[in-house]
Amino acid sequence: MVHASQFLDRLTFFAESFTGLPVRIIVQSPGNTAAAETLEAQVADALKIYLPYQVNPRGENKEELALAVYKGLVALQSSALLYRGLPTKEQLQSYKTESLEHLLDRDSTGITKGIYHVFEVSRRMQCLSEDYPVLGEEMTIGFSSLFSIADICESAKGVDRTGRQVYHLIDLALVHSYWKSLGVGEEELKRFISSFFEMKVREQIISPREEKLKESMLKQMKLPYQGIWEELDSLIKFDQSLQSNWEESWKRTEKWRMLVGNYFREIEGKNPFEVSSLSDVYHGIETRAKDSWSIKQEKDNNEVSDRWLQKIEAELKQTLTNSSLQEFPPSGIGSFRQLKFRLQTLERGGKKYRDIFSENFSTADIPLKKGLDDSQQMVFQEVPSSQLTALEIPANLQEAGGKSQYLPELRDGGLVPRAVRIMTYDLTRNQRI
Repeated sequence: MVHASQFLDRLTFFAESFTGLPVRIIVQSPGNTAAAETLEAQVADALKIYLPYQVNPRGENKEELALAVYKGLVALQSSALLYRGLPTKEQLQSYKTESLEHLLDRDSTGITKGIYHVFEVSRRMQCLSEDYPVLGEEMTIGFSSLFSIADICESAKGVDRTGRQVYHLIDLALVHSYWKSLGVGEEELKRFISSFFEMKVREQIISPREEKLKESMLKQMKLPYQGIWEELDSLIKFDQSLQSNWEESWKRTEKWRMLVGNYFREIEGKNPFEVSSLSDVYHGIETRAKDSWSIKQEKDNNEVSDRWLQKIEAELKQTLTNSSLQEFPPSGIGSFRQLKFRLQTLERGGKKYRDIFSENFSTADIPLKKGLDDSQQMVFQEVPSSQLTALEIPANLQEAGGKSQYLPELRDGGLVPRAVRIMTYDLTRNQRI
């Protein structure tokens, strides 16, 4: 373990240079019961940056990796000021809410908040890498050293009401994108993800003669989810990251939720993001089985759903008939391969696939996002995730103006424009100039 205390002076200087504001780094040590008002008084006139008490990177030079992690956390929090990471009051008024944190918390499952966190971390990492390439590389090395396949594998497993192990596929997709944006290599992530499918297949293969089923079963299981994962993988890449802001991350969050919801409605008839917990699902099933009004309501809903599916089927047929292969995106839900699969599923009523789907991966389990929660905890630890969406900036600092300029710097024999950002700050008057 490497403690933050040995880097505080360097990190404070780094944060103040980065933001152009006075900074107070808050490190809450385990068991510290200091009065909250005392802490608040100490940091009242400064930008608050939170850091974990200690980190445990994997690698030979732990101190160097730990410093990279701490600098990365400082930069990610500071980036709310640099890359339009905080909404204005006018922007939030259009959502009829006081803060983005409140907006995200309206989803009782917490899934929206987790998805938004994936997009926003990815966006800011790309901004930092584009604006400060050396720092960006250092951050990805540090964050990658925190990645633990064994820990996430354990957290991503669950058990349904019958005692069978289940795997939360949407959760795994978000875990994959989250770590990819933090710099973990694609090959390592592929091995990590494929292991879940293979574990499920191995459980079903009970004799050597059934080994030949492995390849076809893997394909059958992966295909439905691959389009969703490819879509997510595409959405976390921002073509012009420096021109984006928090609202772009929010729009992508909503888009991916809608894509996944519609996709699962096609193959199983319900949106996995509308499921709050396993107990609610099972209780709902038992209630509907006994209530005559619920039975009629469910029948009406099924009729509406069937008409919606017929409409989707007709649209897919028209798209596949009237379009050439070159017009389809190479991957994602709109790719030719995925559209063809979805149409085949709809044409056979979805029953065969739905039976396989229900047997192996129940949508009732998808909202359980322990893998994503644990992944974020590996990086942020006791740092509030709200630091990305609700940075604590004292009002007097928010209102203060300031002069900033960018200077070039010679790096590796080449002149890098906008390499150094300089903010002018008057310490005697405690404000920016």
